[in-house]
Amino acid sequence: MRNGPDKNPFRGVSDLLSRAAPAKRSMHFLSYFIDLFLVAIVSYLLFLGGKAIVDNNSAYKQNYANYESEITYYQDLLIDAHAGEYLNRDNHSLADNEDLSTKMMIHQILMSYTKDSAESPEFLENPLDKLKSTYVGTFYADSFTEASFDNDYISQFFIKYVPKHNENNDLVDLGGKTPTSYFISFFKNRVAKYDTLKFVYSSDDSALPYLKPEVANDIYKFLVRAEGSNRANYDNFVNFYSGMLTDIENLVFNAPSYQNGHYHNYLKYRQTITQTMDITLMLSIFIAYYIAVFLPMMIFKDGRSFGKIFLRLGVINIDKSEVEWWKFAIRSIFAALSNIFIAFFLALLPPFNGSSLVLYLPFITLGSWDITFLNIIIIIFVLAAANGIFMLFTHEKRSLTDLIFKTMTVDVTLLDEPDYDEKDETSV
Repeated sequence: MRNGPDKNPFRGVSDLLSRAAPAKRSMHFLSYFIDLFLVAIVSYLLFLGGKAIVDNNSAYKQNYANYESEITYYQDLLIDAHAGEYLNRDNHSLADNEDLSTKMMIHQILMSYTKDSAESPEFLENPLDKLKSTYVGTFYADSFTEASFDNDYISQFFIKYVPKHNENNDLVDLGGKTPTSYFISFFKNRVAKYDTLKFVYSSDDSALPYLKPEVANDIYKFLVRAEGSNRANYDNFVNFYSGMLTDIENLVFNAPSYQNGHYHNYLKYRQTITQTMDITLMLSIFIAYYIAVFLPMMIFKDGRSFGKIFLRLGVINIDKSEVEWWKFAIRSIFAALSNIFIAFFLALLPPFNGSSLVLYLPFITLGSWDITFLNIIIIIFVLAAANGIFMLFTHEKRSLTDLIFKTMTVDVTLLDEPDYDEKDETSV
C-alpha cells in the first residue's frame, strides 16, 4: 500500500525501517532517476559557473590563444601552399573542396570555350555571361578567366610552392622530374580513375590540360542550371579535383617540418584546454551529486535522498540495524563517479550545443594510445549498469554495492508485510 503511516515524506522513518519490506525494483529505478535529474540540473548550473571562471583564467586564456594561433598557422600554411582559400580568416572559415573545384570548373570551361572548334562547335554560346550571373560574390570574383598554371590550385602547389619548401624532400620526392612535368604526371594519374573526364594535353606537357569542349559544355550546362542538364560530369570533376586537393593537403600536413613543430604544439595546447574543460565538467557533476543527493542523505538520515524521500524509501543494514555513516560516505564516492555519464548530455546543451568535440578529443595520452573523456564515460556507465543489474537477480533487490556493504533499500509503506518474490526473480 502506498498510503503508509509516513504519508508526510519529510517525517523521520528510522523507527519504521526494521518493519519495512524490500523496495520494488521499479521504486529503486524511479528514485534513482529522480536523483539523477536533480544532479543533472545542479551539474549544469555549476558547470556554467565553472566555465565562466575557467574562461577568465589567465593560464586558460593563454593556452586557448596559443591553440587558436596554431589553427591559424596551419590554415595560413594551406593558403600559402595553394591548397585552400579563406572565406573568413577571423573565424577560421575555409572554403570547402567543392567550392574550390567549382572555381576550377569555371576556369576550365572558359579555356575550353576558346579552344572549341569553329567548324563544329560544342558551345552554342559564350559561357562567360551566364557564369557571371550565376556565380556572384567576392569568392568567385577571380574565377572568370581561362585556366592556366597561374590560377590552378594544384599546379601552383607543385610549380610555385614545392620548389621553395622542399628541402630534403620534405613535401614530395620529385624523382628527378621538373615541377611542371611532375604535376602533369600527378594530374594524369588522378584523372585516370574517371572515364568520362576527358582532357586535352600538349605534346610536350608544357601547357595546362584543359577539358575537351564536349565535357566542358556538359558541366557548363549543369552549372547554369540549363534545362536537361545532368550532373554526372560535374560530380566526377568535383571528386577528381577534391581528391587532388586532399592529396596536397596531406603532403603539407605530413611534412616533417610541420609534424615535428607546429603540429606538436597544436596537440599540446588542444589537450590542455580539453583537459581543463573535461575536468570542469567532472567536478561540476561530483559537486552536484554531493549537493543534490549526499547532503540530503546526511540531513534526513537513513540514506534518504530526495528521490527516496518522495517515494518513502530508506536504507538499512541487512540485519535491520541503522546504516553507519561511513558506509554512506564511501559509497558516495562510487555513486558520484557513476553520474559522470551526465557529461554526455551536458555537452548537448549551450554553450556546446552538441557541436563540441570536448568529449571526443584525447583526455589522457599513454604513449600512442589516446583516451577520450567519452571512453571514460562509457566505462563508468557500463560499471554503473552492472552494479544496478544485480538488483534484477537478488531476492531483496540489492545492487552490487548493497551486497558489498551489506545494506538494502526498503519501502516504509510496506510495513509488516510478508516477503515475496517478484516475477522471474532468481536469487544470488
